[in-house]
Amino acid sequence: MPRAPRPPAPTPVSLPQPKLIRKTRNAPSRAPAAVPHELIALHAYWLFLERGCVHGHDLDDWFMAERELLESQAAPVRKAASA
Repeated sequence: MPRAPRPPAPTPVSLPQPKLIRKTRNAPSRAPAAVPHELIALHAYWLFLERGCVHGHDLDDWFMAERELLESQAAPVRKAASA
């Protein structure tokens, strides 16, 4: 019994190469430094206490604490840049 002919080999498809993003050497970093988890937790706890220990606002306290700490870190950078 004769063998069935092999199907033709698929032709390779060329995919576009991803564009590389290069950082400029002296570009200032726009992303604020990360705030340590423990510091956010402590600040969120203080917000909880200020609220009168009302439960059910844990995420609100966490995000408010994170935002306040990030803003306090970014404030000196803004003042130094404008001077």
